[in-house]
Amino acid sequence: MSPNLAARAATLRMGEKNLRDNVPIRFNEWSNAGAPPKDTVPKSALVKFSVLTHNHGIGGSGKFASQSFGARMSLKLSQIEDSPKATIEIWQSIFNELLPAMIDVSPITAVELFQSHLTGTASKEFEQICYDAAGDLYDNHIAPEFNKRIENFGTVDFVNAAKSMAEINKLSYPEQIEKAKKIKPWVLKNEARKSGRSSVAGVGTYTFATGVPDRFPKPPAKPSKGQFAGWDSSGVSVMSPCAWLRLHNHGWEYAETFFKLCFKRVQELTFKSYGKHAGRTQIDYLTEDLKMDQNHTLKTFFRLVQAHSEAQPYYPELQMDQEVGSVFSDSRRIQIVWNAANALFHNELVNLNITRMDDFNGDYETCKTKLLLAEQHFQTRRNKAKAAEKDTENKKTGKGKNKKGGKDANPTKDTSKPGGNGGKAECGYCGGAHWQANCFKDPNGPNYRPGKAASGTSNTKFNPQNRSGNSKRSGELMSFEEWTEQEDSKKLRYQEYVNDGSGFNEA
Repeated sequence: MSPNLAARAATLRMGEKNLRDNVPIRFNEWSNAGAPPKDTVPKSALVKFSVLTHNHGIGGSGKFASQSFGARMSLKLSQIEDSPKATIEIWQSIFNELLPAMIDVSPITAVELFQSHLTGTASKEFEQICYDAAGDLYDNHIAPEFNKRIENFGTVDFVNAAKSMAEINKLSYPEQIEKAKKIKPWVLKNEARKSGRSSVAGVGTYTFATGVPDRFPKPPAKPSKGQFAGWDSSGVSVMSPCAWLRLHNHGWEYAETFFKLCFKRVQELTFKSYGKHAGRTQIDYLTEDLKMDQNHTLKTFFRLVQAHSEAQPYYPELQMDQEVGSVFSDSRRIQIVWNAANALFHNELVNLNITRMDDFNGDYETCKTKLLLAEQHFQTRRNKAKAAEKDTENKKTGKGKNKKGGKDANPTKDTSKPGGNGGKAECGYCGGAHWQANCFKDPNGPNYRPGKAASGTSNTKFNPQNRSGNSKRSGELMSFEEWTEQEDSKKLRYQEYVNDGSGFNEA
């Protein structure tokens, strides 16, 4: 690991305790469950599908009255190898958005839709996958099963197999009865498809020969340099493995096998560097290393957990591990949520009598309900703490919020600013340069000190009326009564001086 990556591994990401090695998709890399929003994506990165459907019966007129038309936008995929998130999103877009809106679909349709999303390197990678899957399908399934059946059974055997079981049992030769019974399941499967399609309006009918069907030709080979690939005198040979399978009347019988072969190879290429244990690594990462960040609301957190759950079926399956490659069970989702959120909401969960993960009784909906309630209590408690902290700070600064009617909650405090003084502090009791709430002279105030005012706690010593240098106590402010008494004494002594002419000595 490079020093850069090592430094990143030591830091916390939103919702992640650490960066586990070989984790295909980080928790916060999902934008939402299913296909991502495409509002901010440029058109060059999108592919548009026009969908004709018979599901709604609106949008057309005349012969199209029973049909409706629509469009779906999907992201393009430029690389399959080591691109798990984008590849999974494409498959989710196909299965969650495109296929449900269409009619007369098959596993081959899914392969063709996936191929329609590809551009650049991805188109070349998947082209090779399709040719390899078609060759594997022919060698291991079509040739030993379908073509071999045609070689071992004749026209009479196929005709007999189309009869009822009662008629088959009445056949003259035991060998014919045995062969007809072996082909009968294949005939019934084709009959089910024939009757099923005939009852749906707008869907092409299906027929199959009661005699010997045509053999499957070999799949097309990948074109090589200097050759006109796949050409012959019939002029109907194909180059695409999907077209090769569709061209044969019984190609639908192997459509699901063909899809699984293609899907398996896409998985191997997508998780090439992550290995076959990528799904197990992802589950362990979500369960053990995930830490819920306070910036995540539980609603967002649950949605991201669901997104990872829906993505898990697209991971390579792992033998002897039933969880890998399957949607998360309730117990697994509870474990992921509990390990990530318990530390943050521990006190609230204890108040709700939830002290262990087993208290949810294995019900994920109960887990979600309890945690959302714990989050609500957590937010209420945090908001109350913030309000109390703000109220304490206001009390320290002497500034309180006015209640209804403009009156303060404490009637002894006058925090209103007198008009016309520019908002300057002015005591309503003594006229000093301070608020009345801080006045040491107001008998009704919280800071009243009888007999004297504390030094350095009021600005009244700077008032003009208190700047006299005749104070008997140096550095200490006299009360209003003392100052009045002193002034009266001065006036009395001056009057005595005027009357008798004696000397005037100030005390």
